Amino acid sequence: MKKILLVSWLFLLSASSLMAQTSYLDQAFTDYFRRSHGWTAGDATISILLPDGRSVWLFGDSFIDHYDSTDNSLPCLFQVRNCFTVQDTDDLNSMTTYIDYSKNGIEQTYFKISSVGNTVYWPGHGFVVQDTLFVFLQKFLGFSKI
Repeated sequence: MKKILLVSWLFLLSASSLMAQTSYLDQAFTDYFRRSHGWTAGDATISILLPDGRSVWLFGDSFIDHYDSTDNSLPCLFQVRNCFTVQDTDDLNSMTTYIDYSKNGIEQTYFKISSVGNTVYWPGHGFVVQDTLFVFLQKFLGFSKI
């Protein structure tokens, strides 16, 4: 019993030292994602480095455009269930948003099988092999259209 308590105490001591690390706001990095057009906000953020140095950013539920610069607000509900952006290598402020521009509203969601309906795909992660990007998507059923 004493050995178990000692191990537990050492684990707590090491875990508390990890939590004591400091953090800071990287304003330059934050500003890359202050957008007023294209992708403006979202969740499930995942980045993947491409062989040419560009970065792909995968997002789950996202706000696209509709940014109100007068009060720095976004609409109450997101516009798409997922999308991605590609960040330029030379100009990190330059990002291109990819959604299905042939559709309207929530149907502009990029990763989908036919119509969005009540099936949602959220990015899990991805990787690159030679010139091909592979993206893992998590499939959720039973969502209502918004």
